[in-house]
Amino acid sequence: MSEASEPFALDLLACNADALLMEGASRERLLAAEPQGEWIRLPDGDPAIRYRDTVLGAPADEASRSRTLQDISTNPHGVVVVFGFGAGHAVRQIRERGDLAVVVVEPSPGILRRVLTQGPTDLGGVPVVIDLQQLKTCWANLARGRSLATLVTTPGYDAAFPDEHAELAALVPDLVGKVQLNENTYRARSRAWLDHVLENVDQLAGAVPAMALADSFEGVPAFILGAGPSLNHNGALLREAARRGIVMAVDVAGKICAHHNAEPQVLVSIESIDLSAQFKDLPWIDRVVRMFSLLSSPQSVRTGRGPWLAFHESMFEFEALNALLKQPGVPVGGSVSTAAFSIALRMGCSPIVLLGQDLAYPGGQTYAAGCSYAGSRARQVGEGRFAFEWSDAARKSHGTSTGPLPDGAAMQLVDAWGGEGKVPTVESFNAFRTWFELNASAVARERPDRRLINASEGGSRIRGFEELRLAELLESMPVRDITSADIAQAARQAARPVRRQDISQWAREQAHLVRGVHVASGRLQRAARAATAVMQDEDPREVRRAFRVLARAEARLANASSQQHMPEAWACSVLQQLTKAQQDRSVSGDVQTNARTALEAECNVTEVVRRAACDLEKRLHALASRHGRKAMPDTEKVRCLC
Repeated sequence: MSEASEPFALDLLACNADALLMEGASRERLLAAEPQGEWIRLPDGDPAIRYRDTVLGAPADEASRSRTLQDISTNPHGVVVVFGFGAGHAVRQIRERGDLAVVVVEPSPGILRRVLTQGPTDLGGVPVVIDLQQLKTCWANLARGRSLATLVTTPGYDAAFPDEHAELAALVPDLVGKVQLNENTYRARSRAWLDHVLENVDQLAGAVPAMALADSFEGVPAFILGAGPSLNHNGALLREAARRGIVMAVDVAGKICAHHNAEPQVLVSIESIDLSAQFKDLPWIDRVVRMFSLLSSPQSVRTGRGPWLAFHESMFEFEALNALLKQPGVPVGGSVSTAAFSIALRMGCSPIVLLGQDLAYPGGQTYAAGCSYAGSRARQVGEGRFAFEWSDAARKSHGTSTGPLPDGAAMQLVDAWGGEGKVPTVESFNAFRTWFELNASAVARERPDRRLINASEGGSRIRGFEELRLAELLESMPVRDITSADIAQAARQAARPVRRQDISQWAREQAHLVRGVHVASGRLQRAARAATAVMQDEDPREVRRAFRVLARAEARLANASSQQHMPEAWACSVLQQLTKAQQDRSVSGDVQTNARTALEAECNVTEVVRRAACDLEKRLHALASRHGRKAMPDTEKVRCLC
């Protein structure tokens, strides 16, 4: 097979690397590598790579292919890790299975270079890494809370690279374990988040979507204000920052602004915990633009009379909100500062300046002076571990609904801001920093005109951000005196406020989709019970017929659930408990017994989904009625046998 000639090959390689989201060390190793392996044609005409004495990337035999696809089907919401890019056959087959999270680990940059200089790749959007350390750092962003993974090996790679294969096989379970905390958090909060969404939608009339501000403040500086202890150094400059750009303070940083007699233009919150007690005493709460997520506490949303610019996080369970707000979800990396960064990027702001984003515990400090939680400390104990001493205010705000605050965490040392020495941090901060670094890399590639600056003057270094002192930066900026009212007006010019009839129509549409899940789950439950009964008769024809009906019912429920994810979020905690109980059950050697056990589990799961859909359907119809519908026609009334 002929390959592209220089210099076209270099341009092609760079374009393919961009398409495969290759960044950092992986991209550098790819561009520096010499091509390895050679193209060959297999007897069936498919291309593959011969590396030394091994053929890489040949299509798998039917038995291996079926087994792999079955493993993937078992964990549809997990991450599929493919060892070896090869000619791309394995990745293509996996992508054909639907919207799966896939990442490719290629052990040989030379082989990958050979493949990517052949022609444009058709696998754009599938991230490829060469460096396992990079896989570790970006896993949280890839997994997005998924606590399951399937390792798929492209044919030939385990023989050609046995050590690398063994290392990856040992690493994947460790990576999965590190997102268990996030998965547990999701299980605990998903129903509360959805409950908040429905309650906040009920009060959404008159609000304008925050994401409607796309490019409305092109070239205007945005200061993303966290609550880190570095603000003790430059908090006095916050008033000046507000004159020269837009200060977007995260929820708990509001009191730090008040402490320094500064008024931000925007207050951002995604916190599901009730922070109304903190917000109500802010002297400017009736003027500030409140960019509050629909997933945040309804009590917080009701606090203050400043304009509400609503948004929702980019999570598949809540993508139905795209239709209501007519805007996409906000990319979020687990912290409110990442949400503020994404919104500032959407607004067209430049530079985007991080303040108080320590992402570390320098000297054991946790928050800047003025923050309600400033009395909390992170004390180093033993070898490489923190013990947290939370203030009474932190414990009171956090409450008990989402579990206790952590007592401690493993300590890690990372590069300090300014590049001098190290600062102590923890795993969660590393995840936030990695998110910022990955997004900085994307901004540099896609919007090189945007500047990203870390002016925290403390804490950890965030690669991809310039490091400047705030005082020097402000001196270079003109006075703009943008007000909260200016931002609210720009939002109203970009999009009309949400109307009551919009809420009613959206609620009716979602109720219809939820009804589809409700009906499909009931049919599946009946099909599973029928299949169980037929198995007792031991008539092969009737058994085959019953299982064909069961397969169709499963497909209908999968289709209905793909159109409306809210029932799954509503029932997440119970579904996880059922799944764990099923996994803990011992497997019998008898095929029929195992089949009956599986059908029983399927009945239990569908019952939970059916009840969740029933609950949601009632709430959505009630929401529609409150916002413009006088009565619900008999044909739409919820009939539920729960």
